[in-house]
Amino acid sequence: MNSSNDKPPSANNRFKKRLLVVDGKNGRPDDSKTAWEEATTQETFETDDSERRASKNRKREAEQVGSKDSQRRSFDSLRIIVWTLVSIATLSTAWATLAHELQVEQAISATGQLMTRETIKEMQVPENKVVKAVFVKEGDRVKKGQPLVAFDSLTSYKKLKSLETERQLLVQQNRFYRRAIEQSIEMAQVEGAILGLKLPREAAFLVRNRTALIAANQQYRAQTLEPPTDSAENPQAPQVNPQKVLAELAVRQLQEQLEQNQSQQQQAQERLIAARQRLAQIQALVSEGAIARVESSEQGQAVRSSADELERLRMEQQRLQLSLEQARKQLANVSVAMSNESQKPAIDYQKQITDNKKQIAEIDSQLTKIVTENERQIAELERQIARVKPTSNSYILKAPADGKVFALKAALGFGSQPDDEKTLFKLKSDGQYLVVEVIIPKENIDFIQDGMPAEIKIDASSFSQLGNLRGQVLAVGSDALPPDAVHHFYGIPAKIGLERQALAVEPQKMSSRSGISATVTIKINKKQTLGEAIWQKLLPTNRL
Repeated sequence: MNSSNDKPPSANNRFKKRLLVVDGKNGRPDDSKTAWEEATTQETFETDDSERRASKNRKREAEQVGSKDSQRRSFDSLRIIVWTLVSIATLSTAWATLAHELQVEQAISATGQLMTRETIKEMQVPENKVVKAVFVKEGDRVKKGQPLVAFDSLTSYKKLKSLETERQLLVQQNRFYRRAIEQSIEMAQVEGAILGLKLPREAAFLVRNRTALIAANQQYRAQTLEPPTDSAENPQAPQVNPQKVLAELAVRQLQEQLEQNQSQQQQAQERLIAARQRLAQIQALVSEGAIARVESSEQGQAVRSSADELERLRMEQQRLQLSLEQARKQLANVSVAMSNESQKPAIDYQKQITDNKKQIAEIDSQLTKIVTENERQIAELERQIARVKPTSNSYILKAPADGKVFALKAALGFGSQPDDEKTLFKLKSDGQYLVVEVIIPKENIDFIQDGMPAEIKIDASSFSQLGNLRGQVLAVGSDALPPDAVHHFYGIPAKIGLERQALAVEPQKMSSRSGISATVTIKINKKQTLGEAIWQKLLPTNRL
């Protein structure tokens, strides 16, 4: 069988046959060949067109596959970025949560005794206030709200006190001037008034001269046997020479000033020593950083001021010693002159008496002018006092509770001096209160603060029905106590107050209940991170 005849008829063959049939009418061989070539060319064109379409299809499929691969890669990259951000956010939240500080409530137990105490309050002077009036006495019982002390502004008090002191001094000076004009005064009284009333130098000179002139006239009359005619001259006065009296008084006055100067020097020396010791202490604290350097500078200034005051007093002592030597020489000269005057005739004494009376009258006129001027100043001071009094701001201290006043120190003007003690008195309140005094281990003291809540369990059977009582920390000591027979550790004393004082015990029986043992549990809030808390749960301390 011919192999060519076994091939199935293709589309080209069918087409070729159709051409042959059409051309077969003429039956020419050239026409058949031409038709065959055309069919072959047509088949070639169709084959190329099919291949092109197939190539386009393959290219399109390749592009589609590449696009899908690109999309898949982009999606994978985006997924990686998203998961990275989610992981970072999760880790940050977890870290912040673990590092967050929590208030973890813990408890510290301590044993102690139930004690009864009395409330004693120290009543102190308010800032920039001075005592104006005191309404209570030592041992008085007071009620809550009762006025105890009245205060005034320190500035107003000082101004008012200064005006009143100046006015009182002028009144006393005028009283002395009138007495000196109306009657004879001994020289000792004159010197005492000059120092006590702080008489001006001019007035002191006038009063001294008047007293010396009256004494001289009394002596002259005694020598001339003339009876006294001036009521201001005392006939019983001793016969003295006025110059000698003045010289003796000058010596005595200088001696007194010298003794006073020596006393002031001793006090100044003591103040200087105390100031230097205080400066050494402050400098030691400054070197340790405990206080500021400004305090050292202020104390150094105080030391220099004390040294300057002591030096001034020493120079004053030298001046007084020199003046005392001159006064003694003058007294000796007067004594010599007195022996020479004893031989003068009596007529000279009459003339001297007359001259002295004229001088006394002139002195009285000058003293009267001084009295008039003082009265004018007194009137002005009274007007100023009247203006200051209404502006004073009074403040009343009232009793905070019922109780008894003791250790009373308050008085008019208390608190006006910088070195005055601030405590006016103490007030012992009526009634008693219960506290538990415990010893806290030294290693736990850093966690204990005033006001922390606590639970108290009284061990006595009579209090067992009360259960756990609430309380709080009232005070914590600062010094550690050594171990003893009860507490075998170094501990800090503390006081725990009961929230409810009204227990099933009568107040009069409280004192007999002192000393009952009690157990206190103090609740503390310790700062701890969540991570530390989890770690402690997973790995307890006793396993470390």
